[in-house]
Amino acid sequence: MKQQILNLKKKLLIVELPEGASNIRAYNGSIHYDILINTEAPTNLLAKVKNLIGKLTDITEEQFKEWVESFGQNGYMNYLSGSQYSELLKSTAKESFFSYLEKEGIYFENPLGEELILNEDNLWGNAEQDTQVFAALNYQIDKWQEAEQKVWNKNLIYIFQII
Repeated sequence: MKQQILNLKKKLLIVELPEGASNIRAYNGSIHYDILINTEAPTNLLAKVKNLIGKLTDITEEQFKEWVESFGQNGYMNYLSGSQYSELLKSTAKESFFSYLEKEGIYFENPLGEELILNEDNLWGNAEQDTQVFAALNYQIDKWQEAEQKVWNKNLIYIFQII
């Protein structure tokens, strides 16, 4: 279960729950949900939660506005650039919120690409050189897998208010 505390205007906990989770609720500082015929209550939460705000895909622009910095008519904070200059601001609170998630290392697509593409054309048949090429390929595989671990599924993300 992926989770991250968001330090915005309101302190939030974003959680990726397992596929099939239903009846999601906050109870007694914890998250509870039903999956198949069992009720789960993860014990390793980063923070105690007050209430379920909603599923990420159902959050409205008005809700996003409560969480991100606004610069009036100019726009909303671009958390990636950290800039308050109007040409770098985001035009919607939702865009601002997603720039914060990206700044925190939360991705919805692998930044190294959807597929790992290895270039094996560099194999020469020379054992010493091929060993170096295989080491480079293994490094690419490790980096891609590391990036893939940071990919969240938008459809499984729920936002909770922290106590």
